[in-house]
Amino acid sequence: MRGIRTERSRWRVHLLCAPFVDDPISGISKADVAAFLLDLSTKRAKDRRAPRRVSRQTVQRCAALLGAIFDEAVLTGLRADNPCAGLKMLRRLKLDAADTEDKWTVLTPAEQEASARANACPRRPA
Repeated sequence: MRGIRTERSRWRVHLLCAPFVDDPISGISKADVAAFLLDLSTKRAKDRRAPRRVSRQTVQRCAALLGAIFDEAVLTGLRADNPCAGLKMLRRLKLDAADTEDKWTVLTPAEQEASARANACPRRPA
């Protein structure tokens, strides 16, 4: 924890506005947390600097704060698991492991041949 003042500010500014803040802690799902973090990543920052979105680091720190809260809930027996565990913080937030895989395919043999013909350069005389 960097400082209690910044953690309290994150709690007040970001986490108290979460759609699940009034729900029982045992009823909050991984999908609820992921949806909240995705929404937070598109939120506009409210400070004196130029208009911009909330930083990725702020989203990560909010996720860490939520994770600590849910860890405490697991330790005290209020929850069986931590819904923040396993969430990947990539360039864009992802919940499903299948979504983190690259969406590309290998060229077919015909496409490979066409590419090789297009890239063939005539030899330069010595």
